[in-house]
Amino acid sequence: MLKAKTVQLLVLAAGLGLSALLSWKLQHDQELYIDARFQHESQLQAEALHREIQVSLESLYSLSALLTDKSAPSRAEFHFTARQVINRHPGVQALEWIPRVKLAKKSDLEEQQKQRYPGFTFTELDKNNNLQPVEERPEYFPVYFVEPLIGNENAFGFDLASNPVRLSALNNARDNASPSASAPLSLVQGNSQSSGILAFLPHYQGMPVTLDARRENLQGFVLGVFYIDEIFDISSMPSIASNIQFRLTDITTEPEEAPFFISQPLAPYTLADDYSKTQLLPLIWGRQWVIESIPTQGYIDSKQAPYAGIILLVGITFTLLTNLYIYLLSKRTRLIEREVKSRTAELNEMNRKLQQIARIDELTSLYNRRGFEEFYAREWQRAVRNKTTISVIIFDVDHFKRFNDKYGHLAGDHCLEAVASILSRHAKRPGDLVARLGGEEFVVLLTDTENPQTVAEDCRHGVACMKLRHEDSPVADIVTISAGFTSISPEAGIPRDLALEQADKALYMAKESGRNRVIRYHNEHQPVTRIISNPGIQD
Repeated sequence: MLKAKTVQLLVLAAGLGLSALLSWKLQHDQELYIDARFQHESQLQAEALHREIQVSLESLYSLSALLTDKSAPSRAEFHFTARQVINRHPGVQALEWIPRVKLAKKSDLEEQQKQRYPGFTFTELDKNNNLQPVEERPEYFPVYFVEPLIGNENAFGFDLASNPVRLSALNNARDNASPSASAPLSLVQGNSQSSGILAFLPHYQGMPVTLDARRENLQGFVLGVFYIDEIFDISSMPSIASNIQFRLTDITTEPEEAPFFISQPLAPYTLADDYSKTQLLPLIWGRQWVIESIPTQGYIDSKQAPYAGIILLVGITFTLLTNLYIYLLSKRTRLIEREVKSRTAELNEMNRKLQQIARIDELTSLYNRRGFEEFYAREWQRAVRNKTTISVIIFDVDHFKRFNDKYGHLAGDHCLEAVASILSRHAKRPGDLVARLGGEEFVVLLTDTENPQTVAEDCRHGVACMKLRHEDSPVADIVTISAGFTSISPEAGIPRDLALEQADKALYMAKESGRNRVIRYHNEHQPVTRIISNPGIQD
């Protein structure tokens, strides 16, 4: 019972443990797969975004080709080339020509534009971000040509030198004679909530190589205006961008700068903040951007399979079923064991009874020869160990065959039963044994006794006192018995049957001496020393 319960507990613990371990392993592997897939897709989107930005920025080189040998492009050439560039690069919000205008030339240039665009003037933003005419300063960098004009009206005539961010990008491009991009900013020509960048290509008179020469010979800039969200939309992969939020941050000057662009996955969504990837984009015309990607919970859920839960459920179910099977099996085993024990007990009892029957004389209920020999062997060994004596008395009913012939076998059986009763009555100590050796012969075994002759004589006398008639007996007209006995102290090396042989010889002498008497065995040379009793027929 205890063993079965222990097995059940062990199976339950092992089953649940293995199920939980396997479920955790599958869940862990699945999380690793999701993370690897997320990292890969984030990398793909970052690379696509960087390529699109680079392509859009490099579109400025097509427009700068107009200025190879000129101080400024013509209006017609600029608009024609700019339209072609914009048609090829939809991420470009506007292309502009930004001339360097000294204060002395400001009025002349404004008048030239007013002939085609009445009301044209150089503008700047006031403190409320409203356009106003520029204040007087040594030089200006106004938007003189813009393509397309529609949608960029507010930028037309805007002086980039009036804004510190734009001016910093201009000066950087001028001094380094290389393309330069501004920090993300709000564009004057569009939605103030949309961040954009300005990209500048400086144009010089001649080919200055020193810083002073560059500052002296600067003619102006080819400028590109780009909306970040439009470039992202062009570069985005729908299956990725719809489930992952991307955040762009410019860390060129401020490492802790807030993101200037945050993409919006398909609504509604909840971000899975446990997963994220942050990576540096390659330098973009002097700007260092960081792109951070965070998946939505929907993205994680779409990549998850319920295998871990299924495995756990199947494992628990299998464990419980196995435990139930073990319980039923152990219950059946216990029933079988009880049945076996019951049957075994019955068989043992039957075997005990059979063994008892095999050792008991059926007529007299005394031990038979087999039972006597087993008991005699045990007592002999005990006497050897304890150095005590054993006395054996063998009785024989005198002329029992004549009794049977005279009175019949049924009367003979009653006679033997009566003799057995008398013998049992006088050999009544716990260690004494009365047995029927066969026919009319009986034996009494006495252990550690000092008066075996008394017991033998009492038995002989008791049988005579029954006065059971035996008219054909030459000894007397009643049933009588003869007895031979011996006492011996068993020792190692003495044959175990010695006492029986001596008692049998004594019995023989009792018969030869006239029967109805008790004789003790003395030794081999003088087996009969005296007749203990010879009462004749007077009993």
